[in-house]
Amino acid sequence: MTNRQSFGLSFTIPILSIVCGLSVPLLSIYQPQNYIGWALMTLGFGVLSLLGEGSTRAQYMGCQVPLGMGLGIVWLSTQFAILAPLPVSNNAHAIAFYTFTRCFIQSWGVVIGGTILQNTILRDLPPSFLETIPQGVQIAYAAIPALESLIDPVKTDVRVAFARSVRLIWLVMIGVGGTGLLSCTLMREIPMRTDMDETWAVTDSERAQADVKCGVDVGSTVVAGLVAI
Repeated sequence: MTNRQSFGLSFTIPILSIVCGLSVPLLSIYQPQNYIGWALMTLGFGVLSLLGEGSTRAQYMGCQVPLGMGLGIVWLSTQFAILAPLPVSNNAHAIAFYTFTRCFIQSWGVVIGGTILQNTILRDLPPSFLETIPQGVQIAYAAIPALESLIDPVKTDVRVAFARSVRLIWLVMIGVGGTGLLSCTLMREIPMRTDMDETWAVTDSERAQADVKCGVDVGSTVVAGLVAI
């Protein structure tokens, strides 16, 4: 997608992430945000599944808004549920594993989506058009540049094949979003930690003493260097 075509996602995701990040400490809750985020994601995939080969660019951009809102919320809200029951000393390990898991699953999501698109479009494309595509290439990526040079009725058939393939991806993602929404029922609203871990706590006086010591050490190093010269 071009930048204009993905504007509905790129505009809503960061805004809703900021709103979610501000709402959690203000309200001291994070479970409702997860419910809302997954519900909006499921709704967004459902709205996208209504698009077809005749949909306009404006419709496609507008239908991305509910999905972008859900993605923006879930992108941040799930972290609070992970960190709430843990001591501060385990936060770095938990976030690192969480980030790894999310990236790993995202890579599989790309593979699954690409497989659905490739297999479905291979089945629905007209044989006369398939004969023009070189062997051993990704059909979806090879067909897109050639779309503008096609003439009807082949062009219409190719557009219909793409629309059906992408719609199947959205239908699969509705199931994924619904599963994520159901998983929220297993989440407990554990109060977030407000105490300070003694291992990581640094008071203002300790920080000032550390700054002074650092300045003395740097000054001593400089003086020693000048003496050596």
